[in-house]
Amino acid sequence: MKKFYTRELHRLSIGLLIILTLLFAFLLNTAVQAEEQELLKAKQVIYTFDIPDGSLDDRDVALGTSQEQLDLPSSLIARVKNAEKEQKFEVPVTWTAHPQYDRDAPGEYRFTAIPAEEYTLADHLTPPGVTVTVNEAEVDDPKAVDEREDVRFKEEKSEDRSRSNQPFSFDIASGSVVIEPDTTGQSDIQVTQGSTVTRGIDSSDTIELYSTSGATVNHFVMVKGGIETNVAANGINIKSPSGDGFSITENSTVTLTLVGNNYVQPSGSYYAGILVRVGSSLTIEDGGNGFIEARGGNYSAAIGGASSYDGTGSGDITINSGTINCYAGKWNAILGGDDANITINGGKVNITNTNSNFDKKGISADTLVLNGGTVSADGYRNRSIECSKAIINGGSLYVNSSISGTFINSAGLPVSQNRIDASSVYGPNEMVKAGELDVLMARLHTAQVPNAYSNLYGVRDVYTDSSASVYLWLPRVNMPLTDIEDPSSVKDYDNSGLPERITAKYLSTPVTLKLLNPDDYSSSAVYQWQLNGKDIEGATAQTLEAKDIGTYTLNITDGGSVSSYRQIIFSAVYTLAFDSNGGKGVMPDQTKNYGEELPLNPNEYTKTGYTFSGWKELKSGAVYPDKATLTEDFTVIDGEVVKLYAQWRANNYNVKFDGNTADGGIMADQAMTYDEAASLERNSYTKTGYTFTGWNTQADGSGTAYGDGEEVKNLTTVDGETVPLYAQWRANKYSIQFDGNTADGGSMADQTMTYDEAASLASNSYTKTGYTFTGWNTQGDGSGTAYGDGEEVKNLTTVDGEVVKLYAQWRANKYSVQFDGNTADGGSMADQAMTYDAAASLASNSYTKTGYTFTGWNTQADGSGTAYGDGEEVKNLTTVDGETVPLYAQWRANKYSIQFDGNTADGGSMTDQAMTYDTAVNLTANGYTKTGYTFTGWNTQANGGGTAYTDGENVKNLTTADGETVPLYAQWRANKYSIQFEGNTADGGSMADQAMTYDEAASLERNSYTKTGYTFTGWNTQADGGGTAYGDGEEVKNLTIVDGEVVKLYAQWRLRTPSIVTSQSIGKHGDTITLTGEDFEPNAEVIFTLHSMPKEIGKAPADTDGKVTLTFQVPFDTEEGDHQLRADNGIHSAQTGLKVLKTAKADSEKIDNNTNGTPVGTGIQSHGYIPLVLVLVLCGITFGVLLRRNKLK
Repeated sequence: MKKFYTRELHRLSIGLLIILTLLFAFLLNTAVQAEEQELLKAKQVIYTFDIPDGSLDDRDVALGTSQEQLDLPSSLIARVKNAEKEQKFEVPVTWTAHPQYDRDAPGEYRFTAIPAEEYTLADHLTPPGVTVTVNEAEVDDPKAVDEREDVRFKEEKSEDRSRSNQPFSFDIASGSVVIEPDTTGQSDIQVTQGSTVTRGIDSSDTIELYSTSGATVNHFVMVKGGIETNVAANGINIKSPSGDGFSITENSTVTLTLVGNNYVQPSGSYYAGILVRVGSSLTIEDGGNGFIEARGGNYSAAIGGASSYDGTGSGDITINSGTINCYAGKWNAILGGDDANITINGGKVNITNTNSNFDKKGISADTLVLNGGTVSADGYRNRSIECSKAIINGGSLYVNSSISGTFINSAGLPVSQNRIDASSVYGPNEMVKAGELDVLMARLHTAQVPNAYSNLYGVRDVYTDSSASVYLWLPRVNMPLTDIEDPSSVKDYDNSGLPERITAKYLSTPVTLKLLNPDDYSSSAVYQWQLNGKDIEGATAQTLEAKDIGTYTLNITDGGSVSSYRQIIFSAVYTLAFDSNGGKGVMPDQTKNYGEELPLNPNEYTKTGYTFSGWKELKSGAVYPDKATLTEDFTVIDGEVVKLYAQWRANNYNVKFDGNTADGGIMADQAMTYDEAASLERNSYTKTGYTFTGWNTQADGSGTAYGDGEEVKNLTTVDGETVPLYAQWRANKYSIQFDGNTADGGSMADQTMTYDEAASLASNSYTKTGYTFTGWNTQGDGSGTAYGDGEEVKNLTTVDGEVVKLYAQWRANKYSVQFDGNTADGGSMADQAMTYDAAASLASNSYTKTGYTFTGWNTQADGSGTAYGDGEEVKNLTTVDGETVPLYAQWRANKYSIQFDGNTADGGSMTDQAMTYDTAVNLTANGYTKTGYTFTGWNTQANGGGTAYTDGENVKNLTTADGETVPLYAQWRANKYSIQFEGNTADGGSMADQAMTYDEAASLERNSYTKTGYTFTGWNTQADGGGTAYGDGEEVKNLTIVDGEVVKLYAQWRLRTPSIVTSQSIGKHGDTITLTGEDFEPNAEVIFTLHSMPKEIGKAPADTDGKVTLTFQVPFDTEEGDHQLRADNGIHSAQTGLKVLKTAKADSEKIDNNTNGTPVGTGIQSHGYIPLVLVLVLCGITFGVLLRRNKLK
């Protein structure tokens, strides 16, 4: 056998060994690098994010925007630190929203970035976030804007509906007004004034136009678009800048209510003051003193058509009330226009031409209806009214020129203007009362017209003109000449032979009056009899039975023909008129038929002082006794009045003089004649002690008085009567003079006395200070006759006019002084007797009053009277006899002060408060402060053990000592407050408020809130942690100084970043290794797995602090090499590396146990050794090839 180990083979072996050595070094470096990569992969901690500006700005989105449309980034640039190396990575992220995002629910959503699973956040790092606000609709969404506008409009409309018929007011001084349909279609009407559009107006609402200016403004009013509206003109004064002043067009309907004075005029000759276009209509009402002056252009109407439109045509016009003055000039009409229907139901309408150089029609219309009111139509050199038909049912219509058209009333009868002078009833421009129209109508011959008055009784607003006339349009009535039968029926007369006036003697029997030629009239002729110009009710036939005296007339109306008339007068009847001839009374006339006897009526006249003696007819001189029967006639003239004059005789009477208690003298009666004056006889009666003053018709003087010898007449009207005159006597008068007799006050007037009349003496009104009046005496020294005050006396003298003197009598007064303690609470004093004008010293005071000092006496308890010193000599304390004069002890309340002590206060100051005993005063409001404490009042002791007072309490008598200073100590109560624990996004747990007291330390309640994925780090006064921080259960005090305040503490949370460490980083199969983890979810189960098999190696619960420990044995089936240990609690996970060294053959069937008793498998992970095996195989192959080559050689 050939030896193959040659030199070449040796070289080959050496080369192979070198290759294997280099290969091993390479593989060893690769394994180290792989280990470093695994360690790097296990510790990727994000320390900061690099967020480009604007990429995570808060954003507003429209309703319906999906989360995908939010354009949130799917990755963020982050700085990652691993194995003390810092690198920048693009970290994948997902986004979670709180609350859960709902694109159809408006509101705010907070999106938070969650990094991929292989990344964790450093403890200090908060994940990035963005706030998304979902609005109701996109701002630029026209549909949404319209919908909101529609809602707003409906709300406003609803509010407007609640104010139905309330006026929408516009100041015409602010600009022209256009009234038209609502262009939005959401209401009936809109009003445009300048750039302002007002909507929400119903057809039933009132649009008020007023003016704050008062002066004429260059603005207009336009109503268009076929609307129906109510407009109130309240004091407007407009002149259009161009065109019509107030226009109503496009088939619109306007009710114009006038309030106060209004003025409207156009600009230009071709425009109207108020334009009413054909197809439109205007109704005018009076809303309160309503007046309008409308002026039209030269070629247009004041109210109606304008030459610029419709060929001067006009729409319909109705006037119900108000005063309407229309002015225009130069052609066309002032009111109305072609095709207009004008109805006037009331008011005053004055139509006046303003241009005397050109003709102008007053009213132009197709149909004019006048139901009431007063209309004056002035047509200048043209017709006053031009129409097809005018229906005049009432009112007053004056025309000054011609008219055209058919003028009828509602019955179809032709009518014409009738001027009625009403000056006997009314003045100029006065309203005519409907009930008084019959007085005016009686002046017209209207008996032929059926219901001639009835259609006028209900008229309104009829006024007289400046000449106190009214103009009523009534059916045309002529007085037809008729043929009447001769009352004597002696012969027939034809029409030509019958005289116009027939006089017939009155017949005592009725006479039949008959039309002789009825064939001259048609069967439809109307017959009406009158008596003395008034209709005979029911007499409408061709014949009449005449029963009364007077003038009978037969009126005949036969179509349009005019008949004649005749009258028959029953005459030879005259009147006897009775003249009182100076008498009084009323007597009716008597009718005397010629040739017949007539008993005269009894005389009803009277004449004072005279007696009636008969009647006298002056022509004949005959006198006829009362009630005489006349057999002769005084005249043959039919209808003549004959006067009979009453005849009178003066009455005779006597005057009898009565002495009327006289005690001397006598007088005879005196004869008198009525209406003849005579002097009364001089008085010869006497009466002792009395004076004669005259005569009287009554004994007591209550009748008519006469002087002595006075010339008198007509003392009675009764013929033959005796008139008694009674002597009148006056008792003598004297006076009493009252003398004060040393009085120093008062006065008394003399007292008048009458003889025989007892009278009480006037009460004494003299005074003498300190003395009492005791009566009167006829002597000053009291030695004469004495009289009591007010004593009844009479006849102190008999001499008429004498003065009797009485002298006042006086006695000095006695009085006593009573000493009043006046609230004294100790001592007593007896009264002291005093005599007026006698001085005496006051008794010394013996009263006392606790807390007061005696200062003297006073006549008034309140010290407002006269003051006296203690023991002072006094006199004349009163002038009243027997009076007790009280002197009141005067006391001065002691003065003291209150000193306010802050008593540990740390702020404020207070001055002492002055006090007066028995005077209640509110304590000065506390000015001290003490941090964290509330002032509760005052106390006389610093420790509160004394008397307590509230702040500002009304107090008095805190001490009785004069000048003392009373200290009051402020009392303080530590403030109470509470701590409210806010979970601050916690999703579990709750905590009650914790009561606290200022200056008292207390441990904060232990946190019981939880937040998934976060760990509680403490409390803070701000939710974002920017305030003061406190630890869990930390002892705190004085969190606030405010009493009753609630202090909020917000839980602070840190995102959990669990981690695990091993007791050893390299282990062999069967080694016992302890894993320690922290920052896991408290009380959650943690599952531990060994990678990269993977294999669960055990479970352990985290404690309440999130810490967990697991002890396990390295499974024998774990492959040799680097592995990862991972802990996962379902929310968080953490991992660390473990290198496993092989100590024995791996047995995948062997079962190991961890310390927790959970069975685990064993095995070796060999992926790190596969390259080495492959290299060895390649080396073996290479070696074999070389060996074979060597053998071949």
